[in-house]
Amino acid sequence: VSFEPLPEAYKELQKIELEFKDRLDIHNIAIGVENSKSNLFYGNQKSEKASLIPNLEKLSFVGSSNKNKILVEVKKLDYFEDYFKDKKIDFIKIDTEGFEYEVLKGAQKILNLHKPKFIQIEFNWHQLIRNHNIYDLSKLVNFYDVFRILPHENKLIHVDPSRPENNIYHLSNYVFIREDISNNYK
Repeated sequence: VSFEPLPEAYKELQKIELEFKDRLDIHNIAIGVENSKSNLFYGNQKSEKASLIPNLEKLSFVGSSNKNKILVEVKKLDYFEDYFKDKKIDFIKIDTEGFEYEVLKGAQKILNLHKPKFIQIEFNWHQLIRNHNIYDLSKLVNFYDVFRILPHENKLIHVDPSRPENNIYHLSNYVFIREDISNNYK
């Protein structure tokens, strides 16, 4: 199941969905902390840097590229509780350009009900600007251990989210692994 708010990027996903009808279900919305409408800021029509966060020009890799905006529908993941009722959720990947905290906050029912094995997030300078850290995110998913994904397929490294050195704001990926299986990865 994939959520994509940017219309042209969504159209690209529709092409992929045709090829994998039985395996892919896409929705043309953003995921957040509440059901609402919000501006999505983007550079080009298929921008991977599109974000619900305004004023990202401070980030060198965004700069002035997100000068366009479009009003999009935002739903919290918990809105889809009935949709996921008869499904098993093992893995959630969140790459929302700084909106990861809001996605997790709006997914509390789903997380507690399904207890996915893995939740992967991108963690970078967006969180610095937003005053979010791995510790805050880990409190939203308190039945998980936190691992940093090391580059070049090296391995996972278990981290203590309360340690300052583990809250580095630079293009990192983390995976929260459910505590009952996390020892397999330590």
